[in-house]
This record gives sequence, structure tokens and C-alpha cells, in this order.
Amino acid sequence: LAGVSAGAICWFEQGITDSVWPLGVVEGLGFLKGSFCPHFDSETERPAAYRDKIDQGLIQPGLALEDFAAAHYVDGKLEKVIVSEGKKGFYLDADKTTEIEGVVY
Repeated sequence: LAGVSAGAICWFEQGITDSVWPLGVVEGLGFLKGSFCPHFDSETERPAAYRDKIDQGLIQPGLALEDFAAAHYVDGKLEKVIVSEGKKGFYLDADKTTEIEGVVY
């Protein structure tokens, strides 16, 4: 599976999208558990919107990636985050935001 932005959101159970404005929640195909938020660094409103929706229980905890970062899943589990220099991935749940150390390519 592969995709960028909405093309990545679709594989998860839920995602944050600007196709529903203001940033809203969409249901995905559910091949990957949890939620996904792309453009975590390039669209300044996304981190707060994602955090707020998780805190309010409107979306499941999940993965957020900055632009030029990718997630590699094996058998439905996150294997690694692949990033360009200086880019990051994060896991957000109800209690915290955890940076995921990426493999730089």
C-alpha cells in the first residue's frame, strides 16, 4: 500500500483531512489500525486540530507524519518511519505526543 496525504489517510481507520473544513475527520478503509494525520509540519493548524480531536474522543490515537516522511508497516504493525533529513514522525494518544525516531534516507 502506498499513498501521500489523502492517499495515505485512506489505509487507516480514520484521518484528519482538509476535504472537510475546518480540518475534519474522515473514515478510511481500515487496513491499518488507528488514525493518520499528514502534513504535520507544513500546515500549521494540523497539530492542534489532531490533538484536539484525539482529546475530545472524535478520532482514535494514531500516527502523524511531517512532509517527506513515510511509514513502513509489516503485518499491520509500524515497522519504521523513513524520513528525509530533519523530518519526523509522531504517535499521538490521549496522554502525549511521542516522537518516533526515523531512519534517514
